[in-house]
Amino acid sequence: MDFDAPGVFPANITARTDDGKVDLKKTQEVVRFLFSKGVDGLHVCGSTGEFASLRIEDRKAVAEACIEAAEGRGTIMIHVGSVSTADSCELAVHAVKAGAQAVSSVPPFYYPQSREGVMRHYTRIAEAAGIPLVIYDNPSTTGFTVDVDMVRELADKNQVHGIKLARQDMYSLALLAEIKGLNIYPVESFYLGGMATAPLCGTIGSTGNWIPEALVGMKRNFEAGNIARAAYLQRLICLLYEAYTFEEMQVTKALVEYRGIPCGITWEPLRPITDEAKNALFRAIDSFSIDFDDLATVKA
Repeated sequence: MDFDAPGVFPANITARTDDGKVDLKKTQEVVRFLFSKGVDGLHVCGSTGEFASLRIEDRKAVAEACIEAAEGRGTIMIHVGSVSTADSCELAVHAVKAGAQAVSSVPPFYYPQSREGVMRHYTRIAEAAGIPLVIYDNPSTTGFTVDVDMVRELADKNQVHGIKLARQDMYSLALLAEIKGLNIYPVESFYLGGMATAPLCGTIGSTGNWIPEALVGMKRNFEAGNIARAAYLQRLICLLYEAYTFEEMQVTKALVEYRGIPCGITWEPLRPITDEAKNALFRAIDSFSIDFDDLATVKA
């Protein structure tokens, strides 16, 4: 099957109520905000969506809520990764019924994995879903690296149609770009390198939640040939990471609040961001004097 879905895909957050429940209304508010800024789709219930802290029924509810709020805009990719292949397949089947255009998955984690086991995991998900499947390669959290040969073999069998690279590896990126029809989604701090290398390039990451305009602007200016402007926006994204005053998950939710949508704290066992760290974070972002709307404009 064909899958042509490059562009900006925020790994959107999952909002939390004060009593620890999923806040579907706030989650939908974030979705509407993101599409109003020109994103090309969403990566739902990924790492930034705190999938590992949510129950399966919560993950299904979040998928349904995000698809509803998208109102037919963009490509909605539901992350279905789990320790259990059976759970991943159940979530994949649900994603299809809910109206997703694609699913993604990390390799099975916690237990040490073999190449054969991971390949079988992706084959099972692909068969269960029947829609495009994107590998989420995040070795720092799963302990397993999905190498180029694995991706090529799965793509040749029409079982995998993309890969999110949660690592900055130019060599692998160049080799993956040679796989016909494969969508490649490097993290946002490496987006420009991906666009310069891969025909079907997007980005999936956390900063898209709170500063989607920079990523949309990077894409638009690169496509318009304004490479200096695109490079400036890439540097800005990297500099903003340096301004973070706490762990990425908690900072991302705080910065969505900075943009006007309070979404609660992270789920336990992640510790919440302290007031001191949040105030320091907001001051650090203020120091950039960002004109958010200007970031998405096309100019030399």
